[in-house]
Amino acid sequence: MVHTTSCEIELGVPASAVWKLFTKDLIDVLPKLLPNIFTSIELLEGDGGVATLFLSNFGPAVHKGMTYQKEKVVEKDEGKHIIALEVIEGGHRQMGFSYYKTRFEMKDKGESSCVIHCNIEYETVSGEPVTTLTADAKTGFFDSSKNDEISRVDFC
Repeated sequence: MVHTTSCEIELGVPASAVWKLFTKDLIDVLPKLLPNIFTSIELLEGDGGVATLFLSNFGPAVHKGMTYQKEKVVEKDEGKHIIALEVIEGGHRQMGFSYYKTRFEMKDKGESSCVIHCNIEYETVSGEPVTTLTADAKTGFFDSSKNDEISRVDFC
């Protein structure tokens, strides 16, 4: 059975800047911006569009059992600032999930801020829902203390 959870995170930068980070600068910027989470990100196959494969190598802030994760872009809409990635190997797949997809939608909130809508679909090997995913998403990747660092990244 597929379960879902979601969260919203507000950042002090426009949606277009976050979109650029998620889609065009992912490999270079994310490991510099969040080095305790990502030691490196590699493009394995594709051009950044649907069916592109990425390899993320994780740092010390990520659960000890998760050292890497291969993800496939399964949805991308440039105009709506939507991107979805499905874990196909490692990471969450090693932690008891048989299916794990994260969908991000970035929407402007005023001139210099945005809201990221994060929706996670997952299926566990046991079939049971997990209650800590939303909290992990809020305190992990989208650490609000990183707003200043994110706003200093050259998005142009």
